[in-house]
Amino acid sequence: MILLILMAAGRGVVSGIGERPPPLVVTAGDARIELQPYTVCWSTATSGYCADGTQPSPLPSLGAIKESLEISWPLAGWDFVASIHQAGEDAIEVELGKRPGVWVIEVDDLEGNFDVSLSGFGPERDVQYQFSVDVEPTG
Repeated sequence: MILLILMAAGRGVVSGIGERPPPLVVTAGDARIELQPYTVCWSTATSGYCADGTQPSPLPSLGAIKESLEISWPLAGWDFVASIHQAGEDAIEVELGKRPGVWVIEVDDLEGNFDVSLSGFGPERDVQYQFSVDVEPTG
């Protein structure tokens, strides 16, 4: 169940472009997925809201990949942290490489099915995403 609190200029509505987070785009080679946050606190000059949810079940899947994951976000001033989890193992935080608007998770030393958790923090507040990916050996 999602608890949703909406506030906008005292009217209790959210509307218009930019008053909700844009989709987070994850790519690896030809594979691509657009994600909406499952948990978010978002505010602009005219509105704000928070939605606390649970991870989607089943998780959206990027499918099978061999290339590094690239996380694209169009807004300036944001940072992301990531962790990965494989069934039966503890989650581990991964270091993200960074280019303007793109964060990279290298998968060279990984193999198997992983759940990836992404948390973003920026001027508009914060967002949480999760998806799965099957990392195939490169050899």
